[in-house]
Amino acid sequence: MPAPGSTASAGAPWPLPEAARKQFAAAEAYGLYVRPSTRPGTPPHTYDVPVTLLGRPMTLELSITPDFPREPPRVALAGDVMLAHPWITHNGAITRCPKLNTWSFPSTSLGAVLQDIVHELDRNAIFNLTAHPATAGGAATPPPPPPLSSSPGIAYPLPRPAAGKGAAARVGPPPAPHPDLADPEKALPSDLAQKSAEEVAYLIEHPEALAKWIQSAPALQAAIAARSAVFHRALAVAKSNVAAAEQLGGATAALDAAVAEMAAARSAFGAAIGAQNAASARFTSDALHEQLRDALADVEQASETGLHTFLGGDHTVEAFVAQHRDHRRLYHKRRFMLERLELQ
Repeated sequence: MPAPGSTASAGAPWPLPEAARKQFAAAEAYGLYVRPSTRPGTPPHTYDVPVTLLGRPMTLELSITPDFPREPPRVALAGDVMLAHPWITHNGAITRCPKLNTWSFPSTSLGAVLQDIVHELDRNAIFNLTAHPATAGGAATPPPPPPLSSSPGIAYPLPRPAAGKGAAARVGPPPAPHPDLADPEKALPSDLAQKSAEEVAYLIEHPEALAKWIQSAPALQAAIAARSAVFHRALAVAKSNVAAAEQLGGATAALDAAVAEMAAARSAFGAAIGAQNAASARFTSDALHEQLRDALADVEQASETGLHTFLGGDHTVEAFVAQHRDHRRLYHKRRFMLERLELQ
């Protein structure tokens, strides 16, 4: 096994390091299976990873050096269908994946890197509408005319021609288009559909120009305006809610004060009712009967006391008669009143 950093030729076979085998095996935990490439013309230590991108089966090509996994692998998109994405160069190499560019052994996992690449391309890549393969002679041969559509400059992706003598050596009919490209008017925004294939290719190859075009696209400007309008409406609603909340807080405080005042008034009213009931209790029929009976008994007791006093010789006859007459008069008066009450 060549030592890390050695100058062993990557074009000649060399033993696969155990650490590399472990990286390949660990990738299976992500559902990615690394297998030696069986495609003709591939150099030694080239591996294929079957994946599905944009609904089509494709292959990621791994090329490793004797220093792998201390050094990162080279990753490219193999096969006939070419994709356009900022991570992919014109020849299919994948060079801008953050995890791949910050590869650090042993913390970086090959499976995690490949999973990031698959997820990113499956979400954001598009079919390269302008790329066409080279013939066996090395010259680029333009594809046949695109099918008629209402969007100029947009054609379905075609397979690469097979190697042969002359430009006439081509594969059979093109495969069925991807569902997303079945209707070009639905597959691409109207602003992009109006551009020619050369303009689209230029935008894909120049990220700064693409970003500038996106920022100035009418659809984006309309979306920004709509978002701004929605934001201002939401801001107005929020301000209205804040004002209503302040008013509600003031009303709640006033209600709490009124409830406290009503509770105090209810307590005072209860005390007044209690005092009134206590005062009026002396004037009920039963209370008046009881008072007259007590008064009648008092007069009779006073009359008896005066009699005993007279018999004891403490009063003269004149004084006793006058006192006794007063007692009896009061007695009969109270008895008369009591009898009238009892008759009612």
